Amino acid sequence: MGNNQVNVFNKKPPSKYSWVAEIRSQADVSNRPPQLFTMQMKASQRHKHANSSAPGPRESKSIYCTIPMIRESIPLVILFRALNCTTDKNILQRICFDCPNDSDMREALRASLEEAKIIQTQEDALDYIAKRGHAQNFVKDKRIIYAKLLLETEFLPHVSIKANGTLQKSFFLGYMANKLVKASIGVISEDDRDYYGKKRLDMAGSLLSTHFRSLFKSFTEVMQK
Repeated sequence: MGNNQVNVFNKKPPSKYSWVAEIRSQADVSNRPPQLFTMQMKASQRHKHANSSAPGPRESKSIYCTIPMIRESIPLVILFRALNCTTDKNILQRICFDCPNDSDMREALRASLEEAKIIQTQEDALDYIAKRGHAQNFVKDKRIIYAKLLLETEFLPHVSIKANGTLQKSFFLGYMANKLVKASIGVISEDDRDYYGKKRLDMAGSLLSTHFRSLFKSFTEVMQK
């Protein structure tokens, strides 16, 4: 798939997620490989069957995100709070920007909001993320710095790689969640993986650089043992 495009797909059983939104994010001025960011909606029990269809408008299922260099999935609302979008009202405004009074959208987000009640501040959200990465053994202040730098440089780099880019990233995160939730309640259709307009052609240079990075990473891991 092409870079910097949000695509939403329906997942089939036995996947524990029913819907997933994904993007290969790459900054225009960077030679680094694209960073894959995914947002997944958890599947409910009654949809774990072969004949499962799109969820109905009154279902409420938690949404999780995978961040580069973080081992565990992060709840969507906690990621919003790490981007300094801390109140439920602001989070709903980011996601339901084009349908603020849509009760189906709000109901679909209810489980995610309730799950994240234990994390209310930006510092706690950053600490939550850092504990699930390489900084888990650091003191709290260093964990927070680590998480901030991670979200600045590795998370959605095509939006911004600057320290003041969290606002733009929170809006883009809301756009992704908006598309995911709308697909889950049947307002929009899932994307077509075979559509040529969303394909990309990798040239020899980028393929060689990706292959070199992979081999060099394996080499350094072997040397450290």
